Amino acid sequence: TVSVLYWPRISSCNMRRSAWDWKPNEHDLAAKVRVCPSTQRPVDVAYRVVGAEATAPVVLLLCGLNSNMEMYHPDFVDALAAAGPFRVVCVDNRDTGHSSHFDGCAASAVPTFFLPRSLGLVTAPYSLGDMADDAAALLDALGIARAVIMGGSMGGMLAQVFALRHAAKTEALVSFNSTTHGPRLPDPSLRTKMGFLRTPRDNSDAALAELKRQWCLDFGIDPANRTRPEFADYFQTTGERMVARSRYDGFQRQMAAIITAPPRDEQLRHVACPALVIVGAWDVVVLPQHGYRTAACLPHARLLVLPTSGHCADPGNHADIVEAVAALHRLACSDSSG
Repeated sequence: TVSVLYWPRISSCNMRRSAWDWKPNEHDLAAKVRVCPSTQRPVDVAYRVVGAEATAPVVLLLCGLNSNMEMYHPDFVDALAAAGPFRVVCVDNRDTGHSSHFDGCAASAVPTFFLPRSLGLVTAPYSLGDMADDAAALLDALGIARAVIMGGSMGGMLAQVFALRHAAKTEALVSFNSTTHGPRLPDPSLRTKMGFLRTPRDNSDAALAELKRQWCLDFGIDPANRTRPEFADYFQTTGERMVARSRYDGFQRQMAAIITAPPRDEQLRHVACPALVIVGAWDVVVLPQHGYRTAACLPHARLLVLPTSGHCADPGNHADIVEAVAALHRLACSDSSG
């Protein structure tokens, strides 16, 4: 079920109390929220709104590389919505899910992604700034003046860029397992990089399950968690819902946008809003040093280290995350009222 909305406003008709109320391929669509200046193409943004109160403050939840809004398990989204309470706006980034795909926009060949960034050999058809501007345009389309901007991995990069480009719309910033693209930060291992290129051996459920298990290993899951039933179920549910709305052809363009992004260290030192930086201690994709650097650059940041999480959050850490986000919002409100 898809409802096409032109410059809509959030109301009870397109907001649901639970993320589980949304089926994997179901979404609302904000059509033509902007024209991307880098590609001269109109941008449609697929989104969902989860929450109990139409007047509650908003958390904009941005997803990672080649992911869609299903990267956040429905239980996590529901817990986040209840913590504020918040209205949680979940988004498919451009080139993922049901948002606009930029077919025909050329990016550098994948092998160039493995070469040092300093060589400058990678070109991208659009930037992280373009993607952050899509999110800002969605907020305008939904009539939302300000929000807590939250994202993991590439979504954290987008949240940082959003805060830099749209400070007036940023009530608070949450960067989870992400980076500033600053100098002298460690790269993941070659094995981890190659994990991004792995595909299922066939279209069977068994092949997909095998791939998901390997992704969990590559993405730095605490070994003590690998046999926990609830942990396996978490990734199975998330993976199955993601696959139901996935297209993988945007990976190359999004990865090129990440690689060509300039360092943000100095710019982030001027971010005035409260911030929360979350780091998974077992992350082998964006190593913890990147999160430590992010927290050091943001002048009003709190650092939350999750000792049993890798690049993906241990579901046992959900309560800590949502309470930290709720506390961040309370701090932002007290700062603005003071």
